[in-house]
Amino acid sequence: MATDWLSLIPKDKKNLRSALELMRDLFPEAYAKVNQGLIDRSLAKDDDQARDDLFKYVVGSKAIQDVLGVDEATAEKLILGKDDGGINFSDMQDEVTKASKPQGVLAGGQTIQVMGKDGTLRYYQVYQFPPGSDSWVSYQFNSEAQAEAALGKGFARTSFTEDRFDQKALAQGQAEEVLGLGGSFQGLMDDIARDTAIRAGIRDPGLIGKMLSNKEMQNIMAQAIAGEWTPEQILAEQRRTKFWTETLYPGISAFYGKSTEPEKAWGNYVGNITPALIDLGYKKDTDGTFNSHIKKMLDAGIDDQVFLENAPIFAQAAQNKDFFEVLRARSVKELGKDLKFGDWFSLLKGEAAPDIQQVAEGAVVAYQAQQAGYGLDEKMLQRLIDERDLSEAEARNLFSDVNQAVLALGEPGLKRGALTRDDIVSAAAGLAPSSGLTADEVRLKVAKLARENALFDEEKINFYVGYTPAGTPTRPGLAPLAPEGA
Repeated sequence: MATDWLSLIPKDKKNLRSALELMRDLFPEAYAKVNQGLIDRSLAKDDDQARDDLFKYVVGSKAIQDVLGVDEATAEKLILGKDDGGINFSDMQDEVTKASKPQGVLAGGQTIQVMGKDGTLRYYQVYQFPPGSDSWVSYQFNSEAQAEAALGKGFARTSFTEDRFDQKALAQGQAEEVLGLGGSFQGLMDDIARDTAIRAGIRDPGLIGKMLSNKEMQNIMAQAIAGEWTPEQILAEQRRTKFWTETLYPGISAFYGKSTEPEKAWGNYVGNITPALIDLGYKKDTDGTFNSHIKKMLDAGIDDQVFLENAPIFAQAAQNKDFFEVLRARSVKELGKDLKFGDWFSLLKGEAAPDIQQVAEGAVVAYQAQQAGYGLDEKMLQRLIDERDLSEAEARNLFSDVNQAVLALGEPGLKRGALTRDDIVSAAAGLAPSSGLTADEVRLKVAKLARENALFDEEKINFYVGYTPAGTPTRPGLAPLAPEGA
């Protein structure tokens, strides 16, 4: 690792420190020749004399002429320095060129002369980006003549080696991008940053600030400011950044390749699920959004419609611990997933809508059966799920109090009425009992058992069965079943 010679120089040796800084930046080959012995000899001399010797014997007049593009007499004056009747490097342009001051955007830049490795000279107008940094956006003049036309005859310039210039230049455009532009470079940068924010869909000042301070986005904006990339290229590069996929549009990668407008698709997704997240009691992030939850859902591949369809089930589980336990048991059975309380995303992750619907339906039916004390076995539960699409209200009606009371008679009581548990549940659900009885036959047998055991009054039994003792249907829906002549 190269020695940091400047760290060895006392701060009061200002001329020596200045000389070494210039050597490091403008004459790296000379700086590479510096060694401990040379530093020791320089420290033993007068500060100003040490500075002069470094430029005379280490840098040399030829290197100064080649790098700075000055004649021999000027190079000798630069070696002498202002204190000895020469000129300072910092004053060189004003003393030698008396260049005219550029106008508009050009006035805010610095003119750089670069000696290429092939010996050719190139000229640039460069601007700090971001402001206050050690990085540049640069605009190249196509010739010295173009630079003179824009900046004036004998324009002031600072020389850099090609390697040093490449280290500092974030992006390189052509001088035509800024020639003749009024205003300032700051104004140009603000306009492009604003356009970039609008293209990105950013209106929040806080997010704009984050965008401007994000290194990935800075590099992209530098290319935009230099005019090197088209808007389409800029957008493509933005979509690859972590700022885009984690801060601005968390989880948007899920829409890449599936939509020509992934940002719009992401916005629709957020708009769809946000009301449900609020209803389910999810807490907002510190920035007032649900972005952390949204990213988690998109990364897990959760479809917004599947989430919305099941949100009422999740809301019920969030409010009812008993129902949550039933939902949890069904998710373990059907999907092999143990559902943590409130973490509905873990249940939905990677699952298809029909699979989730089956879990939800099973939970509804099982919970209603549990609440009714119905003693529903898994075989019958699965049959109800497979063959019927029961809503919560339908499941609740299925376990009517008449059926519950009759089932409470137990197997001996059911046997007296020539019924089985399967007969009663199947008929109530509109399924064919395995015994071969029809649903009406089962209902009539249930009514008979209810009367014999005085479980309910006649009115309630008639309502359940649907017929009067004379055989007339009491419910309009059963009128077509009335015996002829009744």
